[in-house]
Amino acid sequence: MLTFEVSAIDITDHVHFRQQPAVLIERGTSDVYVVLTRSLLSEEPCFSRVTTGDFVRIPIEAYQTAQDSIPFLVAAAIQKGTELYERLNQFYGSYDAPTPEHVCRLYIGNQIDSVDKKVTFYFGVAFLEI
Repeated sequence: MLTFEVSAIDITDHVHFRQQPAVLIERGTSDVYVVLTRSLLSEEPCFSRVTTGDFVRIPIEAYQTAQDSIPFLVAAAIQKGTELYERLNQFYGSYDAPTPEHVCRLYIGNQIDSVDKKVTFYFGVAFLEI
């Protein structure tokens, strides 16, 4: 089962200064997080299990739509979510282990940019194993 927690984050300064935004969240002593270490746009998106440390770093990535419209924004978000979930299942399959239940912590950037008839939106995600 997958449940969601969604948070909006301010990425204005990061976008302005062309820096990759990231979120740091506290990790409880027994918490295990799975985070993307490379963008879904890369040929080999990669996950990492975080089992140590006080904090988890979640990179916020930029993604673009095919056209500048709300339906294309929704479609792109659904597509990226589906890709993400498929990749997560592949990640667990590489361990020959069943995919555990997760809380999906989704961080949405507060900016949406429209350039050249395309929309850029920003999000990052961490999966907490439960």
